Amino acid sequence: MSASGVDRPKPSGADTITAPAEMHKLDFLLGSWRCPTTVTAPGGPSETSVVVGTIKPVLGGAWYQWDALRLPNEQMPEKALSRWMIGGWNAASETFTALYTDDRGTHGEESTEPGAAQDGHMKFTGEYSMPTGKFEFIDEFTKISDDHFRDTISAKKGDQFVPAGSVECYRR
Repeated sequence: MSASGVDRPKPSGADTITAPAEMHKLDFLLGSWRCPTTVTAPGGPSETSVVVGTIKPVLGGAWYQWDALRLPNEQMPEKALSRWMIGGWNAASETFTALYTDDRGTHGEESTEPGAAQDGHMKFTGEYSMPTGKFEFIDEFTKISDDHFRDTISAKKGDQFVPAGSVECYRR
């Protein structure tokens, strides 16, 4: 039981060769979340929605899988399903990888810089392919408290990264 009184899933293989100890830097992401979200894709309008989902250890704890559902709203009447695979610690490069796919035709791969992931904070940079084209993105995850984390999103526009959204996740 955590300080907030909420049981969090633990990586099921954390004590095996499969799950590197570095995965524990991502443990603050584990659990069920409700995430008010605002995203502005490059060249597109802002979209405000709520995403719900659970992040759990998979593959012996070597990856954390986030299955998420964007709830329908007036602006976006169709629900959307997505999956993040977060982790993939690479000891040789000392980096984490994140893979993303959704049912709207978007997919991407991001990674951290060597040493860029610390307990409660990590910054992934990579490229996404969307129906409207390819874009470079940054997802910067920050633990706010045991029951709240934020993903600050930036997208490359021209030669620089500009704010592209925020995902505020609260434990359910």
